[in-house]
Amino acid sequence: ASDRTIIWSSDAEFIGVEFRTNPELDEAFLGELGIEQGVVGEVRKAEQAFLEGEGVAFIENYLPVHDEQGHAVIGVVELYKSPQALFAAIQTGQRLVWLSAAVAGIVLYFVLFWIIRRASRVIREQQSRLVASETLAVVGEISSAVAHGLRNPLASIRSSAELALEEQPSGYLRESLTDIVSQSDRLEGWIREFLSCARPMPAELDQVALDEVIAECVEVFDGQLERQHIRAGVQVESNLPMIQGDVASLRQVLNSLIANAIEAMPGGGKLDISACRDSAARQVRICVSDSGHGVPAEQVNKLFQPFSTSKGTGLGVGLYLARRIIDRHRGTLELATPAGGGTSATIRIPVAE
Repeated sequence: ASDRTIIWSSDAEFIGVEFRTNPELDEAFLGELGIEQGVVGEVRKAEQAFLEGEGVAFIENYLPVHDEQGHAVIGVVELYKSPQALFAAIQTGQRLVWLSAAVAGIVLYFVLFWIIRRASRVIREQQSRLVASETLAVVGEISSAVAHGLRNPLASIRSSAELALEEQPSGYLRESLTDIVSQSDRLEGWIREFLSCARPMPAELDQVALDEVIAECVEVFDGQLERQHIRAGVQVESNLPMIQGDVASLRQVLNSLIANAIEAMPGGGKLDISACRDSAARQVRICVSDSGHGVPAEQVNKLFQPFSTSKGTGLGVGLYLARRIIDRHRGTLELATPAGGGTSATIRIPVAE
């Protein structure tokens, strides 16, 4: 009622009771709707003492009642509701929002982590390539400068040794002259490898028949294979598709792989060279395998770095140059150490369009 006395209540004990201190009730008598939220047990007003269900949330509504003219407020209806379904839906929604935010945060963290890690890996790879390129650029400049100065006297030394061998010397002298010829050939090979670092890929690539290139390379090493008692097996698929590339560069790659295989078998062994098509990937696969001592798995990737070698001799640029050449042909070169021993080098190059 207007005198703040309860004239009716669902709880008969409150009928006739007067409540004075109630800000929401004051606003309702001024004609304003009042809404308040609370929890049973947290009694802040005398009229809330009758509520049951400890810890249950409720909503308190104050509805002003006007006279017939709709001007003066003659009373206030105070309603208590406990919409548990609504509160449960709100709490569920809040939990879903927090869960979604947490999941989104975790996903965002891993996405950013992947992006940063990938960027870091790309930067490291580019830095490594830049260092290798700078190193080989310097080597290329130096080798180009000294190659002409070395090749002429080296050719003279080799020719002199060959002329001396024609006199059919014997004993220690023959062995020394033979060593001079072989070491001259080795120096010539090193110079050729150095010069290959600076030689660009030709602008116009040729249609290359790999079966012919493989046959030529094996023929070059026939004498050495026989001297070292190495059995060579060559299996090339018939009608092998052509590839686009530089014949000289591909020949250098195969020569380098075959030479490495021979050096890994000083006491003899088995050399297998195979070539076949991979129709699914539209590639040609070439495999050069030996039965030598093999390479530790942890050192395989290091062998593709410039000036890295597992042998006591050599400059350590052969495999680096081989992979660089194959990369220019849009292919791949990989080394593997089978469980049975030995080393296997696999080249994959796209077939010609």
